[in-house]
Amino acid sequence: MPPPPPHPIHVHALTNAKDDSNVKSALKILEPHSPVSIPLHRRLQFGRFFEATTLLTSLACFEAGPGPGPEDEEWIMAFVDRSCRPETEVWMYGSWEGGGIGEHGVPSAHQQQQQQDALILSLIRSIKALGPAPKSIHQDILAKAAARASADKHTSSSDNDDLQDHSGVSRKDYTAHLLNPNLILFGATHSSTTQILTRNHVIKHVFDSGLVANWTFVFDIDDLPESATSLELPAGLHWGELEQQHFVLVRSRTQIPRQDRTLAVLPNVAIFESQIGKPIAWVFVGLDGSLTTLHVEEEWRGKGLAKMIAVKIWREKMEVFWEKEEPRSGQKEKARRLAHDYVISGNEASKKVSERLGGRHYADTFWIRVNLDSVSEA
Repeated sequence: MPPPPPHPIHVHALTNAKDDSNVKSALKILEPHSPVSIPLHRRLQFGRFFEATTLLTSLACFEAGPGPGPEDEEWIMAFVDRSCRPETEVWMYGSWEGGGIGEHGVPSAHQQQQQQDALILSLIRSIKALGPAPKSIHQDILAKAAARASADKHTSSSDNDDLQDHSGVSRKDYTAHLLNPNLILFGATHSSTTQILTRNHVIKHVFDSGLVANWTFVFDIDDLPESATSLELPAGLHWGELEQQHFVLVRSRTQIPRQDRTLAVLPNVAIFESQIGKPIAWVFVGLDGSLTTLHVEEEWRGKGLAKMIAVKIWREKMEVFWEKEEPRSGQKEKARRLAHDYVISGNEASKKVSERLGGRHYADTFWIRVNLDSVSEA
Protein backbone atom coordinates (compact mmCIF):
# COMPACT_ATOMS: atom_id res chain seq x y z
CA MET A 1 0.00 0.00 0.00
CA PRO A 2 1.48 3.36 -0.99
CA PRO A 3 2.07 5.91 1.75
CA PRO A 4 -0.71 8.45 2.32
CA PRO A 5 -0.29 11.82 0.62
CA PRO A 6 1.07 14.71 2.69
CA HIS A 7 -1.51 16.17 5.03
CA PRO A 8 -2.54 19.77 4.45
CA ILE A 9 -1.57 21.92 7.41
CA HIS A 10 -3.76 24.91 8.20
CA VAL A 11 -2.11 28.06 9.57
CA HIS A 12 -3.97 30.31 12.03
CA ALA A 13 -2.70 33.61 13.40
CA LEU A 14 -2.91 34.15 17.16
CA THR A 15 -3.53 37.42 18.97
CA ASN A 16 -3.45 38.47 22.61
CA ALA A 17 -7.17 39.34 22.54
CA LYS A 18 -9.07 37.58 25.34
CA ASP A 19 -11.70 36.35 22.90
CA ASP A 20 -9.31 35.11 20.20
CA SER A 21 -11.42 32.49 18.41
CA ASN A 22 -8.43 30.42 17.31
CA VAL A 23 -7.18 30.07 20.88
CA LYS A 24 -10.67 29.17 22.11
CA SER A 25 -11.11 26.52 19.44
CA ALA A 26 -7.72 24.98 20.15
CA LEU A 27 -8.31 24.84 23.91
CA LYS A 28 -11.68 23.18 23.38
CA ILE A 29 -10.10 20.49 21.22
CA LEU A 30 -7.14 19.91 23.55
CA GLU A 31 -8.99 19.82 26.87
CA PRO A 32 -10.35 16.24 26.59
CA HIS A 33 -6.79 15.02 26.02
CA SER A 34 -5.46 16.38 29.31
CA PRO A 35 -3.07 15.79 30.99
CA VAL A 36 -1.04 14.63 27.97
CA SER A 37 -1.96 17.78 26.05
CA ILE A 38 -1.24 20.07 29.00
CA PRO A 39 2.04 21.65 27.73
CA LEU A 40 0.41 22.96 24.53
CA HIS A 41 -2.88 23.73 26.30
CA ARG A 42 -1.17 25.86 28.96
CA ARG A 43 1.10 27.59 26.43
CA LEU A 44 -1.96 28.78 24.54
CA GLN A 45 -3.59 29.90 27.79
CA PHE A 46 -0.53 31.90 28.85
CA GLY A 47 -0.63 34.20 25.83
CA ARG A 48 2.28 36.57 25.18
CA PHE A 49 1.94 36.22 21.43
CA PHE A 50 3.89 38.22 18.86
CA GLU A 51 3.30 39.12 15.23
CA ALA A 52 4.83 35.87 14.02
CA THR A 53 2.99 33.64 16.51
CA THR A 54 0.95 30.99 14.70
CA LEU A 55 -1.05 27.85 15.36
CA LEU A 56 -0.64 25.03 12.86
CA THR A 57 -3.00 22.07 12.67
CA SER A 58 -4.12 19.31 10.34
CA LEU A 59 -7.73 19.73 11.49
CA ALA A 60 -9.79 21.13 8.63
CA CYS A 61 -12.84 21.88 10.84
CA PHE A 62 -10.74 23.61 13.45
CA GLU A 63 -13.10 26.46 14.28
CA ALA A 64 -16.42 24.64 13.99
CA GLY A 65 -15.98 21.29 15.65
CA PRO A 66 -15.42 20.35 19.29
CA GLY A 67 -13.48 17.24 18.36
CA PRO A 68 -10.72 16.14 16.00
CA GLY A 69 -12.87 14.36 13.45
CA PRO A 70 -12.87 10.72 12.30
CA GLU A 71 -11.66 8.31 14.94
CA ASP A 72 -9.42 6.44 12.51
CA GLU A 73 -7.40 9.50 11.53
CA GLU A 74 -4.45 10.93 13.39
CA TRP A 75 -4.16 14.70 13.78
CA ILE A 76 -1.62 17.24 14.93
CA MET A 77 -1.57 20.72 16.43
CA ALA A 78 1.40 23.00 17.11
CA PHE A 79 2.11 26.43 18.56
CA VAL A 80 4.96 28.10 16.68
CA ASP A 81 6.73 31.31 17.67
CA ARG A 82 10.27 31.93 16.47
CA SER A 83 10.31 35.46 17.92
CA CYS A 84 11.77 34.16 21.18
CA ARG A 85 14.86 32.36 19.91
CA PRO A 86 16.88 30.86 21.59
CA GLU A 87 14.01 29.88 23.89
CA THR A 88 11.44 27.20 23.05
CA GLU A 89 9.84 27.88 19.67
CA VAL A 90 7.37 25.01 19.25
CA TRP A 91 4.94 23.22 21.53
CA MET A 92 2.87 20.49 19.87
CA TYR A 93 0.39 17.71 20.47
CA GLY A 94 -0.29 14.67 18.30
CA SER A 95 -3.37 12.49 18.71
CA TRP A 96 -1.18 9.40 19.17
CA GLU A 97 0.29 10.89 22.36
CA GLY A 98 -3.00 10.39 24.18
CA GLY A 99 -3.04 6.65 23.69
CA GLY A 100 -3.90 6.21 20.04
CA ILE A 101 -7.13 6.36 18.11
CA GLY A 102 -10.64 5.24 18.87
CA GLU A 103 -11.60 1.59 19.12
CA HIS A 104 -14.00 1.87 16.18
CA GLY A 105 -11.24 2.59 13.72
CA VAL A 106 -7.98 0.76 14.24
CA PRO A 107 -5.67 0.76 11.23
CA SER A 108 -2.65 -1.46 11.09
CA ALA A 109 0.47 -0.37 12.89
CA HIS A 110 2.05 0.28 9.50
CA GLN A 111 -0.82 2.53 8.39
CA GLN A 112 -0.75 4.39 11.68
CA GLN A 113 2.98 4.94 11.37
CA GLN A 114 2.54 6.27 7.84
CA GLN A 115 -0.08 8.75 9.04
CA GLN A 116 2.17 9.93 11.85
CA ASP A 117 5.19 10.32 9.58
CA ALA A 118 3.16 12.24 7.01
CA LEU A 119 1.78 14.60 9.66
CA ILE A 120 5.14 15.30 11.28
CA LEU A 121 6.90 15.93 7.98
CA SER A 122 4.03 18.11 6.75
CA LEU A 123 4.21 20.13 9.97
CA ILE A 124 7.94 20.72 9.61
CA ARG A 125 7.54 21.70 5.95
CA SER A 126 4.79 24.14 6.94
CA ILE A 127 7.00 25.69 9.61
CA LYS A 128 9.78 26.04 7.05
CA ALA A 129 7.30 27.62 4.61
CA LEU A 130 6.56 30.36 7.15
CA GLY A 131 9.86 31.85 6.02
CA PRO A 132 13.05 32.92 7.78
CA ALA A 133 12.96 33.30 11.53
CA PRO A 134 11.92 36.85 12.46
CA LYS A 135 14.17 39.06 14.51
CA SER A 136 14.27 37.67 18.03
CA ILE A 137 13.20 39.70 21.05
CA HIS A 138 16.47 38.39 22.47
CA GLN A 139 18.54 39.62 19.50
CA ASP A 140 21.14 41.12 21.82
CA ILE A 141 21.73 37.66 23.30
CA LEU A 142 22.15 36.16 19.84
CA ALA A 143 24.56 38.94 18.85
CA LYS A 144 26.69 38.30 21.93
CA ALA A 145 26.71 34.58 21.15
CA ALA A 146 27.85 35.27 17.59
CA ALA A 147 30.65 37.51 18.80
CA ARG A 148 31.69 34.92 21.30
CA ALA A 149 31.73 32.16 18.67
CA SER A 150 33.98 34.21 16.42
CA ALA A 151 36.48 34.80 19.21
CA ASP A 152 39.51 32.63 19.71
CA LYS A 153 38.23 29.08 20.23
CA HIS A 154 41.05 28.44 22.64
CA THR A 155 39.84 31.10 25.03
CA SER A 156 38.59 29.45 28.17
CA SER A 157 34.83 29.46 28.73
CA SER A 158 33.31 31.71 31.37
CA ASP A 159 30.08 31.88 33.35
CA ASN A 160 30.36 28.17 34.18
CA ASP A 161 29.55 27.29 30.56
CA ASP A 162 31.23 23.90 30.82
CA LEU A 163 29.74 22.86 34.15
CA GLN A 164 27.27 20.02 33.72
CA ASP A 165 23.87 19.54 35.33
CA HIS A 166 22.36 16.31 36.67
CA SER A 167 21.99 14.89 33.16
CA GLY A 168 25.55 15.68 32.07
CA VAL A 169 24.54 18.67 29.93
CA SER A 170 26.31 22.04 30.13
CA ARG A 171 25.09 25.57 29.46
CA LYS A 172 27.16 25.52 26.27
CA ASP A 173 25.23 22.41 25.17
CA TYR A 174 21.87 24.05 25.83
CA THR A 175 22.77 26.98 23.56
CA ALA A 176 24.32 24.90 20.77
CA HIS A 177 21.54 25.83 18.32
CA LEU A 178 21.82 29.59 18.87
CA LEU A 179 23.58 30.59 15.69
CA ASN A 180 21.80 28.34 13.20
CA PRO A 181 18.35 29.72 12.31
CA ASN A 182 17.53 26.48 10.49
CA LEU A 183 17.46 24.67 13.83
CA ILE A 184 14.18 25.11 15.67
CA LEU A 185 13.63 24.16 19.31
CA PHE A 186 10.66 21.88 20.03
CA GLY A 187 9.79 21.87 23.74
CA ALA A 188 8.11 19.31 26.01
CA THR A 189 7.98 16.83 23.12
CA HIS A 190 6.23 13.60 24.10
CA SER A 191 8.35 10.45 23.89
CA SER A 192 6.07 8.96 21.20
CA THR A 193 6.50 12.04 19.02
CA THR A 194 10.23 12.02 19.70
CA GLN A 195 10.33 8.50 18.24
CA ILE A 196 8.58 9.73 15.09
CA LEU A 197 11.01 12.62 14.70
CA THR A 198 13.91 10.22 15.23
CA ARG A 199 12.83 7.68 12.63
CA ASN A 200 12.37 10.48 10.09
CA HIS A 201 15.93 11.75 10.69
CA VAL A 202 14.98 15.37 11.34
CA ILE A 203 16.67 15.79 14.73
CA LYS A 204 19.96 17.65 15.04
CA HIS A 205 21.82 16.10 17.96
CA VAL A 206 23.76 18.74 19.89
CA PHE A 207 24.36 16.95 23.20
CA ASP A 208 27.24 14.51 23.53
CA SER A 209 25.00 12.49 25.84
CA GLY A 210 22.22 12.30 23.23
CA LEU A 211 18.61 13.27 23.85
CA VAL A 212 17.90 13.98 27.50
CA ALA A 213 14.56 12.89 28.95
CA ASN A 214 12.51 14.98 31.34
CA TRP A 215 10.32 13.09 33.78
CA THR A 216 7.00 14.88 33.43
CA PHE A 217 4.65 14.94 36.41
CA VAL A 218 1.04 16.07 36.70
CA PHE A 219 -0.48 17.25 39.98
CA ASP A 220 -4.12 17.45 41.07
CA ILE A 221 -4.14 20.63 43.16
CA ASP A 222 -7.39 19.62 44.87
CA ASP A 223 -5.89 16.34 46.00
CA LEU A 224 -2.46 17.26 47.35
CA PRO A 225 -1.05 15.17 50.20
CA GLU A 226 -1.93 16.57 53.62
CA SER A 227 1.79 16.85 54.36
CA ALA A 228 2.12 19.41 51.55
CA THR A 229 -0.57 21.85 52.65
CA SER A 230 1.31 23.85 55.30
CA LEU A 231 2.89 27.13 54.17
CA GLU A 232 4.30 28.16 57.55
CA LEU A 233 7.94 29.10 57.05
CA PRO A 234 10.73 28.52 59.56
CA ALA A 235 11.66 31.48 61.74
CA GLY A 236 13.77 34.09 59.99
CA LEU A 237 12.20 33.58 56.56
CA HIS A 238 9.37 35.38 54.77
CA TRP A 239 7.45 35.13 51.50
CA GLY A 240 7.99 37.55 48.65
CA GLU A 241 8.53 37.89 44.91
CA LEU A 242 11.68 38.19 42.83
CA GLU A 243 12.43 41.44 41.04
CA GLN A 244 14.73 42.34 38.17
CA GLN A 245 17.82 42.66 40.36
CA HIS A 246 17.46 39.03 41.47
CA PHE A 247 17.58 37.53 37.98
CA VAL A 248 21.38 37.42 37.88
CA LEU A 249 21.26 35.09 40.89
CA VAL A 250 18.52 32.98 39.31
CA ARG A 251 20.49 32.55 36.08
CA SER A 252 23.64 31.62 37.98
CA ARG A 253 21.87 28.67 39.60
CA THR A 254 20.83 26.85 36.42
CA GLN A 255 22.57 25.56 33.33
CA ILE A 256 19.42 26.15 31.28
CA PRO A 257 19.74 29.63 29.74
CA ARG A 258 17.04 31.96 31.06
CA GLN A 259 16.45 35.42 29.59
CA ASP A 260 15.61 38.39 31.80
CA ARG A 261 12.90 39.61 29.42
CA THR A 262 11.07 36.33 29.83
CA LEU A 263 11.66 35.95 33.55
CA ALA A 264 10.16 39.41 34.03
CA VAL A 265 6.76 38.34 32.66
CA LEU A 266 6.58 35.00 34.48
CA PRO A 267 4.68 34.85 37.78
CA ASN A 268 7.02 33.90 40.60
CA VAL A 269 7.18 33.21 44.32
CA ALA A 270 10.29 33.44 46.48
CA ILE A 271 11.39 32.87 50.06
CA PHE A 272 13.67 35.50 51.58
CA GLU A 273 16.03 35.43 54.51
CA SER A 274 14.50 38.24 56.57
CA GLN A 275 17.65 39.59 58.19
CA ILE A 276 19.55 40.26 54.96
CA GLY A 277 16.70 40.34 52.43
CA LYS A 278 18.31 37.73 50.20
CA PRO A 279 16.20 35.17 48.28
CA ILE A 280 17.04 31.62 49.29
CA ALA A 281 14.38 29.77 47.27
CA TRP A 282 12.25 30.57 44.24
CA VAL A 283 10.04 29.19 41.49
CA PHE A 284 8.39 30.59 38.34
CA VAL A 285 5.32 29.68 36.31
CA GLY A 286 6.72 28.87 32.87
CA LEU A 287 5.26 29.95 29.54
CA ASP A 288 3.57 26.54 29.35
CA GLY A 289 2.24 26.74 32.90
CA SER A 290 4.83 24.37 34.35
CA LEU A 291 6.87 24.84 37.49
CA THR A 292 10.06 26.41 36.18
CA THR A 293 13.49 27.08 37.69
CA LEU A 294 12.49 25.78 41.12
CA HIS A 295 15.55 26.20 43.31
CA VAL A 296 16.47 26.10 47.00
CA GLU A 297 19.90 27.29 48.07
CA GLU A 298 22.01 24.39 49.29
CA GLU A 299 22.23 25.43 52.94
CA TRP A 300 18.42 25.59 53.18
CA ARG A 301 17.62 22.20 51.67
CA GLY A 302 15.99 19.42 53.65
CA LYS A 303 13.48 21.75 55.34
CA GLY A 304 10.53 21.18 53.01
CA LEU A 305 10.87 24.58 51.34
CA ALA A 306 10.67 23.18 47.80
CA LYS A 307 7.27 21.62 48.50
CA MET A 308 6.04 24.79 50.21
CA ILE A 309 7.04 27.08 47.38
CA ALA A 310 5.43 24.84 44.76
CA VAL A 311 2.12 24.77 46.65
CA LYS A 312 2.30 28.53 47.22
CA ILE A 313 2.63 29.35 43.52
CA TRP A 314 -0.10 26.86 42.56
CA ARG A 315 -2.52 28.40 45.03
CA GLU A 316 -1.80 32.06 44.35
CA LYS A 317 -0.46 32.48 40.80
CA MET A 318 -2.23 29.94 38.59
CA GLU A 319 -5.97 30.54 38.95
CA VAL A 320 -6.12 31.97 35.43
CA PHE A 321 -5.25 28.54 34.02
CA TRP A 322 -8.18 26.91 35.80
CA GLU A 323 -10.92 29.24 34.66
CA LYS A 324 -13.01 28.32 31.67
CA GLU A 325 -15.94 30.05 30.10
CA GLU A 326 -19.31 28.33 30.27
CA PRO A 327 -20.39 28.31 26.60
CA ARG A 328 -23.98 29.48 27.10
CA SER A 329 -23.79 32.07 29.86
CA GLY A 330 -20.28 33.36 29.21
CA GLN A 331 -19.62 33.04 32.95
CA LYS A 332 -16.34 31.72 34.30
CA GLU A 333 -16.34 28.33 35.98
CA LYS A 334 -13.54 26.31 37.51
CA ALA A 335 -11.94 23.59 35.43
CA ARG A 336 -10.10 20.67 36.95
CA ARG A 337 -7.07 22.15 38.68
CA LEU A 338 -4.09 20.38 37.17
CA ALA A 339 -0.47 21.50 37.21
CA HIS A 340 2.68 19.94 35.84
CA ASP A 341 6.45 20.09 35.97
CA TYR A 342 9.52 18.67 34.26
CA VAL A 343 12.37 17.03 36.14
CA ILE A 344 15.49 16.44 34.09
CA SER A 345 16.67 12.85 34.08
CA GLY A 346 19.15 12.24 36.87
CA ASN A 347 17.85 14.89 39.28
CA GLU A 348 16.68 12.48 41.95
CA ALA A 349 16.16 15.19 44.58
CA SER A 350 13.67 17.08 42.41
CA LYS A 351 12.01 13.82 41.41
CA LYS A 352 11.38 13.03 45.08
CA VAL A 353 9.89 16.49 45.64
CA SER A 354 7.45 15.92 42.78
CA GLU A 355 6.50 12.49 44.11
CA ARG A 356 5.97 13.81 47.65
CA LEU A 357 3.64 16.44 46.23
CA GLY A 358 1.51 13.64 44.79
CA GLY A 359 2.85 14.04 41.27
CA ARG A 360 2.00 11.31 38.79
CA HIS A 361 4.63 10.58 36.17
CA TYR A 362 2.62 10.48 32.95
CA ALA A 363 5.31 10.80 30.28
CA ASP A 364 8.90 11.48 29.39
CA THR A 365 9.32 14.64 27.34
CA PHE A 366 12.26 16.09 25.45
CA TRP A 367 13.61 19.41 24.20
CA ILE A 368 14.63 18.73 20.61
CA ARG A 369 16.47 20.69 17.91
CA VAL A 370 14.74 19.97 14.60
CA ASN A 371 16.67 20.70 11.43
CA LEU A 372 14.37 22.48 8.97
CA ASP A 373 16.81 21.69 6.16
CA SER A 374 16.22 17.97 6.72
CA VAL A 375 12.87 18.11 4.89
CA SER A 376 12.31 18.75 1.22
CA GLU A 377 9.97 21.42 -0.05
CA ALA A 378 6.33 20.39 -0.24
